[in-house]
Amino acid sequence: MMNAHRSWRRTMRAPIPKLPVGRLSAILVAIALLCAAGCADDSSAGFDSRAMAPANNSGGSTGVGQSGAQDFGRFRTLVEQGEIPAPSTLDAVGFFNEHKFELPPADCGDDICLHGMFGVQGNMINGSNCTTVAIGFNTPHQPDDFQRPPLNMAIAIDTSGSMHGASIDSVRQGLQLMADELAPKDEVALVTYSNNAQLVFRSTPENDPDRAELKTQIANLSVGGSTNIYDGLKKAAEQVTTHAAGDRQNRVILLSDGLATAGITHTDRIINLGASYAQNGVGLTTIGVGREFDLELMRKLSEAGAGNFYFIEDLTTVEEVFVEEISSFMVPLAEDVSVTFDGAEAYRFRAAYGTRDWMGDDHDASIYIPAMFMASRQSIDDIGPGGGRRGGGGVILLELVPTNDPDMLAQTPAGAPVGDLTLTYRKPGTEDFVEQTISLSNPLAPGETPAEGEFENFTVEKAFVTLNIYAGFKMATDRASHGAPNAALNVLVPLAANVEAWLAAQEEADADIEADLALMYQLIENIEEIGGEEEVGQPPNPWPSD
Repeated sequence: MMNAHRSWRRTMRAPIPKLPVGRLSAILVAIALLCAAGCADDSSAGFDSRAMAPANNSGGSTGVGQSGAQDFGRFRTLVEQGEIPAPSTLDAVGFFNEHKFELPPADCGDDICLHGMFGVQGNMINGSNCTTVAIGFNTPHQPDDFQRPPLNMAIAIDTSGSMHGASIDSVRQGLQLMADELAPKDEVALVTYSNNAQLVFRSTPENDPDRAELKTQIANLSVGGSTNIYDGLKKAAEQVTTHAAGDRQNRVILLSDGLATAGITHTDRIINLGASYAQNGVGLTTIGVGREFDLELMRKLSEAGAGNFYFIEDLTTVEEVFVEEISSFMVPLAEDVSVTFDGAEAYRFRAAYGTRDWMGDDHDASIYIPAMFMASRQSIDDIGPGGGRRGGGGVILLELVPTNDPDMLAQTPAGAPVGDLTLTYRKPGTEDFVEQTISLSNPLAPGETPAEGEFENFTVEKAFVTLNIYAGFKMATDRASHGAPNAALNVLVPLAANVEAWLAAQEEADADIEADLALMYQLIENIEEIGGEEEVGQPPNPWPSD
């Protein structure tokens, strides 16, 4: 095992610090104490990474991502700077979107294909049962071959005083790159806002065929004053609405590095403004710059506006974000997307992960997604120039609780149905809806949890690992924020050991999970810096009994 770990470490893209001998001993004790408690019951085997078969993670399908956060860059940047982020900084959609999941061929005959995959194993924190359904989407279209319609776009740029220096430099650089990606028929309005908003320039094929004037205006952006986000959003949306056309993609891109400090500053009113324009066909993408922007506002605006949210952590991510938005995430493949799960009586729905707008009742669940876009990342090794992994497409995970009712178990043999998944979406620009339904089954009896796990394919196995890492980050930062650093380490240390062992067992490196593990070790160091010490004992259950 140690030799495997050393070999794996040589493939890492980011250095992972080795733990001292005392810490390794504590990890082994913690793993030995993992209980056999179920996710909601008290029956099942614990997690055993050594029993998991190595898997090949190669592929090449074009994934489809949800609107909303496309990365968890804010969380990652804070950890890398030696801080302990607030739990609210970690966005589930953004976290899963930084992971590439290879899916079966997109051969459903539609623009978007639905895939459902079953998996069960003890979780990687304390070994309790986790029964999951992974939901993935892909498309037969390829980014290089996809012909988007002409753009009717307005870019609202925060030019308040706080944008001075690196922030406005990043925006200038990104907008220049975006200008180079514009097609001849695209129309772009440049709006700036500080104390109030103003239209700077509107670039059209007639008045600016080579985009030279647009680039000049971008280069001449100056900063000063307060931050009137409401006015900037309104002015940009008015520009798009005035020039809206059915054969164009009508969209606003809003950039900011701070809080709303001028004009209408109430968060709900700003979000409602974006939502009202979205209902009239104006999409909204938001980009946060620096460390002080209003994360919750920018994220919610993108969700209300059926668009995407990005975080620019440094200059190396500028090209990835701006070029990606213009090439892949500008035009939706589907709108008004719903996914429903009609579960079998032997399973109770508990929660959904990797998406935001969901609800469940007993055996059933429903998910709503305003829009879905072609993911730009084509393979696990498709990494941005700054190490960025955004644009993977992500998956959605449903957590199910197997029954412990003896009569129901007697009626539900191995191989029985788990439930049906149904995807419904509207084709953009039309009132035509597409519907697909697939059925899922469990080759095991409900609640049966072999040490090696039971996964339909590698995709659901990787999704299981990703979910455990997400839960570990969430639990650890929550405990640290409540003044319990020791409890935080009691989550992260055994999790890190299990993730490392899982990676060592794989035949091929996985850049996503490797990066997650490097970040996990950095967070462990940050917590130790504030006096945290691991307490040897039973790690907490990330999904306790109801």
